[in-house]
Amino acid sequence: MSQNLNGRRRPNSRNRERDIILTAASIIHDDGFSRLNVDDLAKKVGISKSTLYQHFDHKRDIVLFALNTGAQVVSDFLASAEGSPLDRLEALLRFLYRYREDEDSSLAGIIFTEAMELVKNDDDASEYITSMTRLINSIIEEGQARGEIRQSLSCEVVSGSLFSTAVLLSSYYLPTKLKADASYVDHVIGWWRGSLA
Repeated sequence: MSQNLNGRRRPNSRNRERDIILTAASIIHDDGFSRLNVDDLAKKVGISKSTLYQHFDHKRDIVLFALNTGAQVVSDFLASAEGSPLDRLEALLRFLYRYREDEDSSLAGIIFTEAMELVKNDDDASEYITSMTRLINSIIEEGQARGEIRQSLSCEVVSGSLFSTAVLLSSYYLPTKLKADASYVDHVIGWWRGSLA
């Protein structure tokens, strides 16, 4: 990680780290995690590879920092979202769809597109995602208690459907033609909501 100055990071160091993780998130969205490499990342950020390594020791550190930031973005978004439980979860899906236009959405999106595979194999990644997942599950349980979501669906099934829909809406897998089609997004989200009632 970046060097400390009296226990604090230099302000421009925080900005550079954010530039690095935002660029990494963009690469991951466009090409997938496996295509992220340090040489290309440094070049796209406009810094040398050695400068990048002053901020992060390994590619894994970049990814973990991005995951932690993305998980915090999702948690903050859901904590401030208004409406019924399903309205808040729908708002999250619509937020994730804006990943090309919104930096926070881009960081949040990699949680869904890439993190789940990492969580299975990395305790640090798992730790970052746990509090976000708890918040999502509590919203789902609230929706079930209010009768918005069928009681017969387990929390895991509902969160799995949310994560799958999030992957579709926040990833490079979506065909280019549909990336700008708001009615497509409305149909996907409408289908998702309807499947839970």
